[in-house]
Amino acid sequence: KTHWDHVLEEMVWLSKDFESERKWKLAQAKKVSLKASKGMLDQATRGEKKMKEEEQRLRKVALNISKDVKKFWTKIEKLVLYKHQMELDEKKKKALDKQLEFLLGQTERYSTMLAENLVDAHTPAEKISAEHHMSIQCKDIDGDIINEPKEANVGGLRDVTLKL
Repeated sequence: KTHWDHVLEEMVWLSKDFESERKWKLAQAKKVSLKASKGMLDQATRGEKKMKEEEQRLRKVALNISKDVKKFWTKIEKLVLYKHQMELDEKKKKALDKQLEFLLGQTERYSTMLAENLVDAHTPAEKISAEHHMSIQCKDIDGDIINEPKEANVGGLRDVTLKL
């Protein structure tokens, strides 16, 4: 081999080396340009992504607030129903107390009349009819007559029959 053959071999090797390096540099440039374009797209989509995340966060906050509001009004509704029930119970209690007072008053009147009749039974000179003592008519809350005297028998122990 001559010197010129070695120079030509070296030139072939050097051209192949330059060609491969050019291909490698072009490949690297493509990779860098793709990364750069992706980075630019990422910045554009990053803003959209942030907006979507913010919207999702706001939706979650709104959902929690709506749940709290619903829970509050459910509690208020229970409270109102409880107060309404308490008012109804109080009215019923007042009506029952009135009826109890009425019954106690009637029982007291009847017992005093019975006691008077027992005393009167020992003194037959005074005969007072039971109708005279039973002339009181009692009315309930609606104004209806609860009881009224039906008949009275005068005897040893006076029997009083009431129509209920």
